[in-house]
Amino acid sequence: QSNDQIDIFLKTMRKEQRWNQTTMRLPTSTSSLQNAISNKQIRLLRILLAPIRIVPFVGDAIYSGIIAVHVGWEYMDPYFEAIQLSYPSQRLEVFQADSCCSALCSQSFSFDSSIRNNYLRFGFVCAYLECISLIGPSVFPFTNTIGAALFACDIERCGGPSGTQQTMVDELSA
Repeated sequence: QSNDQIDIFLKTMRKEQRWNQTTMRLPTSTSSLQNAISNKQIRLLRILLAPIRIVPFVGDAIYSGIIAVHVGWEYMDPYFEAIQLSYPSQRLEVFQADSCCSALCSQSFSFDSSIRNNYLRFGFVCAYLECISLIGPSVFPFTNTIGAALFACDIERCGGPSGTQQTMVDELSA
């Protein structure tokens, strides 16, 4: 994400009074997700799926559905970096599985209240909006960043990501 997007993310979190200066660190434009191997896989997936987008509306919806969880994760990465959530904990939070392969095999659009489906729905909307010709790639990355910050505020209101809660439980029981 760009420095402008990071700035928008921080301003939104601060406006919602969910930025904790003592426990959160400032995210950078080069984040843990961007340095991970899976980011190369996401880019390859986007390139391979590009021909699907030729079909108006339906192609964009299929494309968005396939990459939805990854896009949701990508937009939430500044939050994960701010709370210093490790890459394996991020993967567990987003996919609700230890490996990306098992999570991808079970990917569904069910409307239950699981955390994973929150990232799926959020990522779908972000990806679909960015598929809109002309204005999608220029306007919606910024509005999607605001949406990610508001999503992060909701997560903070609920006590933080499930990955950090599990880590805290593990540390307390040790």
